[in-house]
Amino acid sequence: MRVLLTGATGFIGRHLARALLAAGHHVTGCARDREAAFRRYPEFGWIKADFSRDRTMDVWERRLTGCEDVVINAVGILRERGAQTFEALHFEAPGALFNACAAKGVKRVIHISALGCDPTSRRPYEETKLRLERHLAALDLDWVIVRPSLAYGDDSPSSAMFRAMANLPLIPLIADGGQLLQPIHVDDLAAAVTHVATSGGPTRAVIELGGPRPVSCKELLDGLRTSPRPGRYLHVPPAVARAGARVADFTGVSQLSVDNFNLLMRGNTTRSNAARLLLGREPRDVALPAVKDAAGHGRGQADLSL
Repeated sequence: MRVLLTGATGFIGRHLARALLAAGHHVTGCARDREAAFRRYPEFGWIKADFSRDRTMDVWERRLTGCEDVVINAVGILRERGAQTFEALHFEAPGALFNACAAKGVKRVIHISALGCDPTSRRPYEETKLRLERHLAALDLDWVIVRPSLAYGDDSPSSAMFRAMANLPLIPLIADGGQLLQPIHVDDLAAAVTHVATSGGPTRAVIELGGPRPVSCKELLDGLRTSPRPGRYLHVPPAVARAGARVADFTGVSQLSVDNFNLLMRGNTTRSNAARLLLGREPRDVALPAVKDAAGHGRGQADLSL
């Protein structure tokens, strides 16, 4: 199959591109800097595309020629920067792409969205994601919407952030750290999406993907700690953590944002996890806790509160 993949240079996109290539498919990635993408990933075909500008259907119709088998959208941002706005990248450009797919008769369209968006939220991150899902579902297409929980892997920016936090002398926790996540390894996510793209089913469906079990933030950080010293916890009130997320949004100094803070506080677990069915096996566990002492306790032991 010939697959057009937007967001191919991103964390999820590059793993998905490799999975599709390994399965024997031809992958054409979209990149703002085509030449740089080709130098870094010469195994894929590349076209120049920019979601901050390419927001009309006619632009995408020309690019779909020769890629009418499968189109996968893996573009997503955590915060806005200049012309890279939620409206442009989460709705206008992919909406134009999906309209072009319907006009060109693309056989299958897969959109990678996000788990846990609140349909009553007025925040642009969530509102644009859900508005695009509704737009795609209304088109005369064979479509699948994939909503993954937190994707992790060795080259994930969010994984690096969690590992760094886990090895601090004082590990910050929002409240008691009981917020639930269901992390899915990026290679499992890529394998599941590859199966959806090439197997012929399911169709016109919204599927949720996560790891084999929910884990709390405290458990996640406990398992990621590699320091030989026992961890000590600093309990941060949610209001203080939200203020920190606002600062991070303004400065761009970390992966934390108000939007992923909101998703975390609501919990980010699946209601019906399709990972096992699509993979034909259990998704890999995040392997927590990693180390226990002789008494059977995890490394994180002492608690401090603000």
